Amino acid sequence: MTIYKKLEIAFVLRKKICIFAKEKVPKERHSISIMTKKQALQLFEQRKVRTVWDDEQEKWYFSIVDVCGILTDQPDYDHARNYWKVLKHRLVKEGNETVTNCNQLKLQAFDGKMRLTDVADTEQLFRLIQSIPSPKAEPFKQWMVAA
Repeated sequence: MTIYKKLEIAFVLRKKICIFAKEKVPKERHSISIMTKKQALQLFEQRKVRTVWDDEQEKWYFSIVDVCGILTDQPDYDHARNYWKVLKHRLVKEGNETVTNCNQLKLQAFDGKMRLTDVADTEQLFRLIQSIPSPKAEPFKQWMVAA
């Protein structure tokens, strides 16, 4: 269960308790740190990379599927997603903790809908890039540091 789901359940339970006790329901839900995240679409060699800036942690998060698509020259999103799925499975089998520590955030998908997407901060992404054999790895790392 994600942290957002837990927060939502906690809010609903608190709301029910307050209604039962005939108290005013606090408006804490609007102050959750979700509001501090800013999405941005960045370009690396004319390819889109979905990113999120988190003000609270002061970190960039990058869409792992987009990065896999760029580094492996996948022709479309479905191929990139499949590559990440296979790589993720392989890394989990090897006991790689980087995959376990990946977050999921809602990013705008290519169909326009907000979907949960695997994201990694720069440190996690550096480790993942080492698992992908690509001549674009080094230029991408330099671009990532500058972004």
